[in-house]
Amino acid sequence: MGGTGFSLPIARRPGGEGSSKDLYYALIELLTKNAHALAKGKAYTQVTAEYLDLVIDDGEGRDDAVDFGFRDGAGLCQASTHACAHWFELLVSALAEKRAGAATSPLDDVVAQHGFRITKRPPPLEKLLAKCVAPLVIVRGHVYGAAGGKEPYLIGDELDDVDRIEMEDLRPKEKEMVVAALRAKRCACVVCEALRDKKTKLRLPKPPKAPKKLSKAAAKLPPGVTTSLRGKHRDVTLEKDGPIPDAVLAPKTLDSLNVNGPVTTLPDALAEMPALAAVRFSRTKFTRLPPVLARMPALRTLTFYQDAFEAPAELAALPELTLLRFANMPAIAARIGELPFEALGKLETLELRENGIEVLPDEVGALRSLRDLSVSGEKITDLPRSLARLEGLQRVTLYACPLRGLPPVLGAAKALTYLSACDVGAEVIPDWIADLPALDDLTLDDNPIAEVPRSLARSSSLRELSIESPVLREVLGDRLPPNLRRLCLRAPELTKLGDLSALGGLESLYLSGCTKLTLPRSLAKSKTLKALRLGRCDAALAALPEWLGDLPLTELSLVGAPLAEVPAWLRKLPLTYLDLSQMENLKTLPDWLAELPLEYLDVSGSALQKGEAKRIKALLPKALVCT
Repeated sequence: MGGTGFSLPIARRPGGEGSSKDLYYALIELLTKNAHALAKGKAYTQVTAEYLDLVIDDGEGRDDAVDFGFRDGAGLCQASTHACAHWFELLVSALAEKRAGAATSPLDDVVAQHGFRITKRPPPLEKLLAKCVAPLVIVRGHVYGAAGGKEPYLIGDELDDVDRIEMEDLRPKEKEMVVAALRAKRCACVVCEALRDKKTKLRLPKPPKAPKKLSKAAAKLPPGVTTSLRGKHRDVTLEKDGPIPDAVLAPKTLDSLNVNGPVTTLPDALAEMPALAAVRFSRTKFTRLPPVLARMPALRTLTFYQDAFEAPAELAALPELTLLRFANMPAIAARIGELPFEALGKLETLELRENGIEVLPDEVGALRSLRDLSVSGEKITDLPRSLARLEGLQRVTLYACPLRGLPPVLGAAKALTYLSACDVGAEVIPDWIADLPALDDLTLDDNPIAEVPRSLARSSSLRELSIESPVLREVLGDRLPPNLRRLCLRAPELTKLGDLSALGGLESLYLSGCTKLTLPRSLAKSKTLKALRLGRCDAALAALPEWLGDLPLTELSLVGAPLAEVPAWLRKLPLTYLDLSQMENLKTLPDWLAELPLEYLDVSGSALQKGEAKRIKALLPKALVCT
């Protein structure tokens, strides 16, 4: 996971009482709104702050700087974090420029509102726009940038499995354009281009509102404690260790609580919360289990994220837990064997994510009520044989673990309905998969699977199948489960898709990155296919057959199709969902779209003429139109 960022040096004004952390969040909101506005929903739909962990680097407010940290917490690639950091730094510089007749800049104003001043001015915007150390280029709505090395190295965002464009999939002219931009160190991203235009207007910070009368609960909060309430969920953040005020535990009907910050103790008042069932600890400093948790009558769900907790044995005091989650907890990795598996007899869900666990202990088989096991980013190479004893195990998720394939012990999980094994080095689909009597959903993404075995056709229960493989060349229809309802394939080497007509109930076919595949004529025989989505399927999109108009499609995605107009045969389809995004040659839309029962239309990233987007929204008043 990549990370990047920059700092804005500040100093507290005499008498200033604001919080630098509040200033950080105020700036994040302001910069995010501007990035959204300037990108106009195009590239920013692929690289967006909402999909990243935006954090102050040291986890606390500082009086000498606001640190903008961008960490790739959603499994994107480095280009995504760099894009956010680059755009935010540009916007900080743009907001630091004084407007005509103004004594201060918009950035100075928002910093002053929180009791600070800027001690070192950001680089002039003109300088940043003229030369960029690591420029970005937008290609078909996706972001590419430099990632070190003597020669430009292209990396694209990978947020959307259907629409993403890998580096090797760029057309020759696109590669030339990107390489030229990178060597010239001139950024061609949407935010740079917008800021070069003198007519561009930024969204400026709103003037401070008159202070509202504080509620009784808020009035009792000490400095450095912030809280928010959403329905029956409350977030509490502390900037430094100290008692959690009883006031933040109101109302008594709370059913979930998130405690974030370096706390070491919890209030006894938690034992008096009759409905509080879920508690999440983030970056807390207690190493032992707070005793009050054992006295909470409704506590069932417990999450630890980047906490200092290192005494898993003490969880024996919580026999009523049904969900336990450890994420980014290195202190737990070496002590996972101390977890009181026997005592947690009612645990239904166990989630382990990026803790550094090397061995999942055999005692996990003592979790007699376990229904859902999720292991992500751990160092395990196998699953314990004791899992065979868990007769109620229904869901297993394995992601980015060096397993060298699907663990054979899962062949004994007769109640298994969902299995997702992504990036686990699976080269084959084992025969025992077909013998799992309840398996309904199988996902095998990011694995070097060479073929779909004949044995898979024996499965009578499988309804959904997803395979992503760089080496898969053909998928034969007679090797697929006969009752399949949804098939997803992402395979750049796929050249043959067999006859699917034997799949009498196939409703959804999603093809992504199958650049060499053309749609088989046998697909015209499908009487049940309702959803067809094509993403980066260059050959198929370049030669769309008219017989698609004879299928009962209600959903159709033609992302990136090199068409200058919407095919007329679409008029025959009962479409409610239509995706025409990234169609660079599409300039106008036909009026007959109003005849379709459309509920959703996406034309973002297309080349619509000026005013066409407004016209089509008026033409489809009941549909959600994304432009």
